[in-house]
Amino acid sequence: MTYRQYINILSIIAICIFVFVIVKYSLNIPIYDDYDIVVRHIYLLSIEKISLQDEITFLFSQHNEHRVVVSRLFVLCQWYLTNVIDIKHLIILSNIIFSIGLFFVLNYITNTLFEGYQTLIATLIAYLLIYNFINWDDFLYYPNCPQHPLSIIFSMVALICLDKYAKEHRNIYFVFCIVFSMIATYSFSSSLVLPPVAVVYLIVIKDYKKFVWYCVFIIPVTLLYFWGYKTTSDVPPFEFWRFFKYSIQSSGAYLNIGTRGRPSGYLPIYIIGLFSWIWIAFLLSKKYLHKNTLLFCMIILLFGMLLILNLGRTVTGGLAAVSRYQIYFSFFGTWIILSILRYFLENRIIWSSIFLFVVIQSFISYNDFEITIKNKNDDIIRDFTKWQSKSSLVLEKFTPKERIVQCSAYMDSLYLHKTYLPPDFAAQSNFK
Repeated sequence: MTYRQYINILSIIAICIFVFVIVKYSLNIPIYDDYDIVVRHIYLLSIEKISLQDEITFLFSQHNEHRVVVSRLFVLCQWYLTNVIDIKHLIILSNIIFSIGLFFVLNYITNTLFEGYQTLIATLIAYLLIYNFINWDDFLYYPNCPQHPLSIIFSMVALICLDKYAKEHRNIYFVFCIVFSMIATYSFSSSLVLPPVAVVYLIVIKDYKKFVWYCVFIIPVTLLYFWGYKTTSDVPPFEFWRFFKYSIQSSGAYLNIGTRGRPSGYLPIYIIGLFSWIWIAFLLSKKYLHKNTLLFCMIILLFGMLLILNLGRTVTGGLAAVSRYQIYFSFFGTWIILSILRYFLENRIIWSSIFLFVVIQSFISYNDFEITIKNKNDDIIRDFTKWQSKSSLVLEKFTPKERIVQCSAYMDSLYLHKTYLPPDFAAQSNFK
């Protein structure tokens, strides 16, 4: 068998294990933002029967500081196909799309950077970092999965299409780049960093004609994103020192050395974060942008996403205190580590050290995952059964306090009209 065949087998095994975990631990129960993106959406469609114009307006309306059109489109498609909502199915669908995209991205990147057995090792390291159990909050709860993981994947696919165009000069790849850029932009606000990165790529390869065409399509899309845009009242004021501190912190959180869910005060991630910044500057000084343009753009893409997301977290403990942003750390760390492996291509000590460290860290993270996810799912089920027995309103621990009464009215109405069919927890023995 060739190394390519081994890599394909490895990818299939990794994806199957990942999907199995998703199917086992995901729940058909709305929590947090589900009430706005899923429950309220279906309530407007099935109970209030809003017009097509109102539906389009709602699709593109803000959710906090974001346009989450992709998440709402998934809900819309499910409703028109089944006439019910099933959040677990939405979670599984989102993660399958993510896995397909990840397979394509890693297959392309590792084949570009490495050869032979090194391609196999690099691919395994990437899967261990990205499919890490510590990313449970991004994968197991809707709408996190179509917002964070998919916005990253769509952005990276857009850059890969641009790289394919640069190598083969086929306009179809440039068209795909524009399409995926648009999709990524309306998946989550973090993808707003993609157009500048794509523009940098086009400037580096000196394709000024396509640079103009890209701007012609993307600038109106970006302006439309900010049409009628409003900043929510709870956005904290910008503080440069906190922004700087939390940006370093989130840049070093990808190795998860005893820091998950903790706001600050851990020296290892500050050291790793500073190293990551210095490494990016070092690569830039070595003209890495011209030698390995795609990989460097991937690093800058994720680095920019971390900076954008930290802008709204300067008072609330930074990104490292919020588990749903862990996937950004993992992708950023993946590209940093792959760039190190590429730079030290023949250094077996560095390759072996990184591989062993990532493997050990992945096994350690499993214990944290087991405890955290089971405890959280137990809490969700416990609160949900109270709502089913009418002894409380909807999940009070997992619903915005000011909207509990309204969300309860939505849920009661959907349950009454059999638009939402609650799960049978007698069958969910793995949480008992």
